[in-house]
Amino acid sequence: MGWIAVVLNESSGSGESADAAKRLEAVFASAGREARITVVRSGTELRAALERAVKEGCDSLVVGGGDGTVNSGASAVIDREIPLGILPMGTLNHFAKDLGIPLDLEEAARVVLGGMVCTVDVGTVNGRIFLNNSSLGVYPAVVRLRQRYQATGWGKWVAALWASLVVLRRNPFMAVKVTAEGQVVVRRT
Repeated sequence: MGWIAVVLNESSGSGESADAAKRLEAVFASAGREARITVVRSGTELRAALERAVKEGCDSLVVGGGDGTVNSGASAVIDREIPLGILPMGTLNHFAKDLGIPLDLEEAARVVLGGMVCTVDVGTVNGRIFLNNSSLGVYPAVVRLRQRYQATGWGKWVAALWASLVVLRRNPFMAVKVTAEGQVVVRRT
């Protein structure tokens, strides 16, 4: 039995990945499994850690973070025989909830250790993989602006509220072209 790569995204959720790493070390060790845990702080570090784990030959890739982190993990293992484990450590954790993965960190790690594998649908938007949802328009604009405000010291929820007000005031419009099963639909909103 080989090793498990665990990549935790510090910028997801409440940002308590250092404590989570210690707790996960104990869970994996008690199960007799080697887990190489990496804590990352940016999207660039996340992608590099995921690629490194796959290149070095992990048996399983486990990501701890939110839906964006999970999408990055899926991108790293797509078309490979490497299962992706999920530790819901984000703010909303939609994908983990959809799969019925426990939101408790240790319980989610035990699900990974249990080895239950399921197949899920994968989509792409502009060449980027997504699993349960992809956001266009207002939501990603709010997230980008929220992150800028947070970088200046604002709290996450205050920054999100202010970013929402700024973005919604602009009244954005867009056209979306969806191709599914050979059919093309264009919507203008």
